[in-house]
Amino acid sequence: MEISLLEERTNPLLHRKEYRFAVAHGTEPTPSRDNVRTELAKTIHVPKDRLVIERMNARFGTARTEGVAAAYDSAEALKAVVRDHIQVRNGFKAKEVKGPTAPSETAPPPAPTADKAPPETPKEKAAEKATEKPSEKPPEKGPEKHAEKAAERHPEKGSEKHAEKGPEKSPERHPAKSGEKPARKAGDKPQETPAPKGG
Repeated sequence: MEISLLEERTNPLLHRKEYRFAVAHGTEPTPSRDNVRTELAKTIHVPKDRLVIERMNARFGTARTEGVAAAYDSAEALKAVVRDHIQVRNGFKAKEVKGPTAPSETAPPPAPTADKAPPETPKEKAAEKATEKPSEKPPEKGPEKHAEKAAERHPEKGSEKHAEKGPEKSPERHPAKSGEKPARKAGDKPQETPAPKGG
């Protein structure tokens, strides 16, 4: 893993030096934030506890990672300026857990009750299902079963009729395709043709 500094600038207002860096990691996977912090601290001669990596970006398919880091003048300046989630990523703070609070060390853990059974694992559930329904077989599918089901659904149609092909329907002629005018039905109004416009 080789670290090269791309840019360095001083920010006196925030009591820090800001760095842009690149990490060439060859055939290795993208290095962790902690490993990069350690190597970068050695390169710029700053204690690791005052160096914060803001972000690292590894491009897909390349063995190069670019990032932004800041070296603070003091630990107090670091804690005053750096956002909480960045401090968590760099290991300066513990991650806050949202939701139910963890049980305190003084309180004993709740004893399991006799009413509740221990939770089953997926393997146990699968074994239970296999023992519950060994006699049931999936329904057989075949032409006989289909004919029986059709006869049940449509009692007026016999299974013999279902198997035979019915009489072919004669195709109806579409008047627009044949060039004929459609026949008028009783109650239809005659179509009005617009008068030609012109002089």
